[in-house]
Amino acid sequence: MAFDSLSEIWTMAGHGPYVWTCYGVFLLAMLLLASVSVKSHRQQLRDLGHDQQRASTSEQSSNAGESFAGSFGRVKTPTDSNTPETLKTPKKDA
Repeated sequence: MAFDSLSEIWTMAGHGPYVWTCYGVFLLAMLLLASVSVKSHRQQLRDLGHDQQRASTSEQSSNAGESFAGSFGRVKTPTDSNTPETLKTPKKDA
C-alpha cells in the first residue's frame, strides 16, 4: 500500500487539505446534481400526468359537444352573429 497509516492518508505529504477539499466539493456537487435531477424528473412526471388528465377530460367534454379554448376552432364574437343589433351600424355621411 502507498501509505503506512491513516494519518499519512489524511495529510498526503502536506497536500491532504487540498485533495480532501476537492473530493468533498466533488461529492457535494454530485449529490446536488442527483437531487435536482430526481426532483426535476418527478415534476415532469407530475406535469405529464396533469396534461394527460386534462387531455382526457377535454376529449370527454368535446365528445359531449362542448369546445374549449385551445382547440383550433374559430371563437364566435358578437360581430359574427347575424342579429339585428349587430347589423345596424351607423352610416357616416361623407
